[in-house]
Amino acid sequence: LAAGDRGSMSWDGAVRAYPHSVTEDAAAWTSGRLVFKDASLIRVIGEVRRWYGVTLRVTDSALVDRRLNFDATGESVDQVLKIIGLDLGARIERQGDTATVTPIRSPNTTR
Repeated sequence: LAAGDRGSMSWDGAVRAYPHSVTEDAAAWTSGRLVFKDASLIRVIGEVRRWYGVTLRVTDSALVDRRLNFDATGESVDQVLKIIGLDLGARIERQGDTATVTPIRSPNTTR
């Protein structure tokens, strides 16, 4: 791979190169920025665990299909969790290295 290229490897070992495909947002981590544009919650969960050592536990599987958009530069883990909660319409409660994500239900929602 050359500068600006991206590569991937599948589970069966097939390697693929994507020339000139790295965007500024994709390389944002090199300057301490987390950037998510239409990112899956699964991707965000992985990055939060990698960057901050906090595991997000989602209590409602309907949230997993949600897409997130935000840019975090130097924010603390608690600030990032607050941003994620606002973007998802969810409450996030952190205890140590685990944060539980629960959807906020309106008073008219039946259970």
